[in-house]
Amino acid sequence: MKKLIVSLCMLALVALPVMAAVKPPPKSELTLGASFEKVKSGGSIYEASGALLTPLFGSHLLVGPQATLSNSEYARSVGVRGEFGIKTFYVGGAYDYFLSDVADRGAATAFAGFKSAGRAFLKVEADRVVQGRGKDAEDYSGFVAIGKRW
Repeated sequence: MKKLIVSLCMLALVALPVMAAVKPPPKSELTLGASFEKVKSGGSIYEASGALLTPLFGSHLLVGPQATLSNSEYARSVGVRGEFGIKTFYVGGAYDYFLSDVADRGAATAFAGFKSAGRAFLKVEADRVVQGRGKDAEDYSGFVAIGKRW
């Protein structure tokens, strides 16, 4: 967790000159996505997730809540998400708190991706769990969502 916090602080320090140079108007975003996973034991997991992000202090940093609903009680979660984006590329992190009653209830995730331009957009990202539930050296996943800016 300490490495994640140090990495985010370093990213913020490097990003300050970039934020000063590029000044498009920041906008709030609502994104909705869905996923399907075929489990080795024979079952399937369906998930629907969403995030409502708003600019922090009028910057390129978007933060806000996120939630995931699923047919599996072990995949349902609520959390917080942050994204730093320039034009259509973005990087960020998220923390999920799982609603199931198990010992390891949290997970920190790092991600990077692209968004299309416009008020309605398509978002494609790759992510990896870096701390907590689901951490595995070989686990990368992808995510596709639709979104709306206003």
